[in-house]
Amino acid sequence: MKTLTVIIPLYNEEKRLNDTFSCLKKFKGVRDIGVEKFVLVNDGSKDNTLKLLRNFKRSFSKKLANKAEIEIVAYPVNHGRGYAVMQGAKRVKSDYGMFLDGDMSIPLGNLENFSKFMNQNYDLLVGSKKINGTVTLVKRNFIREFIGEVHSRILSFVLGIKLADFTGGFKVFSKSVCEDIFPRLTQERWGLDPEIIYVTNRLNYSIKELPIVWSHISKSSKVNLIRDILRAFKEMATIKLNDWKNIYNINPQPAMLNKAFSLLVKFSLLLFIWPKKSS
Repeated sequence: MKTLTVIIPLYNEEKRLNDTFSCLKKFKGVRDIGVEKFVLVNDGSKDNTLKLLRNFKRSFSKKLANKAEIEIVAYPVNHGRGYAVMQGAKRVKSDYGMFLDGDMSIPLGNLENFSKFMNQNYDLLVGSKKINGTVTLVKRNFIREFIGEVHSRILSFVLGIKLADFTGGFKVFSKSVCEDIFPRLTQERWGLDPEIIYVTNRLNYSIKELPIVWSHISKSSKVNLIRDILRAFKEMATIKLNDWKNIYNINPQPAMLNKAFSLLVKFSLLLFIWPKKSS
C-alpha cells in the first residue's frame, strides 16, 4: 500500500467551500492507497476562507478517509495557485503527493484508477480530460473546448512532450519528484502544471497520462479567458527560456549559445520599443 498526501490550493473560496467539504467527507478512500493528510492551502484569501478552513479542521481532523489529518497552510498575500501547490508540497512526507483544485471538478474517486500505477512506482501521473476513456459529466462550451485543445497541442509541440492534457488539475507525484523536482519549479500560477511535466520529463522520470471522470464547473469561475490565454503563452515561453538559462539545473547550455540567445532577446526588445518614425 502506498501512502498519499492530498494538496488543495484555495483562494477566496468561501462561497463554494461547503461543496468542497462535502466532497471530502463523502470520499471513503481507495483500496491500496492510505491517505495520510489533507493539506489545505489558503493562498492569501481576502474573504472568510481561512476561518471556514479552521472550523472544518476542528470538526473533521482524523474523521475523513483513513483517519487522515488536516493541515492548514496560510499566508497573507496572494501568490497564485502554483505557489500554493509548492507550499503544500513542502508538507509531503508520504510515498506520494497530489494536488487537485478546490472546486472538485475532478473528484478524488479518480484515485481508484491511479492506485495501480502508484503501486508500479510511476513518478508522475497526469489526469487527462482529453484521452480515450475520459468521462465528461458536464461539458465545457465549444469556445473553451476549442481553445483548450489548441493550447494543449501548442504546449506539446513547444515543450516536446506527447501528452494530450498539460493543465488538468489532478496530478499525483512520487516523493522523489517532490524532493527533486519541486525545488526547481518557478511558476507561481497556472504555469506550474506544464512546468512540472516538462522538468520531470527532462530529468527522465516516468510519466503516465490517465483518463479521468470530471465535470466542468462554470459557476463562480475565476477564469478570464483572454487574460489567461495570454498568460499561458507567456508561461510556456518562460519555461523554455528557463531551461535555456539552466535555471532548472539540468544541462547547462554552452556559454556562447547562452550569450547569443541573450543578445537575440535584447535585440528583439530594442526593435519593439524603438520609436517609430511618423509618416
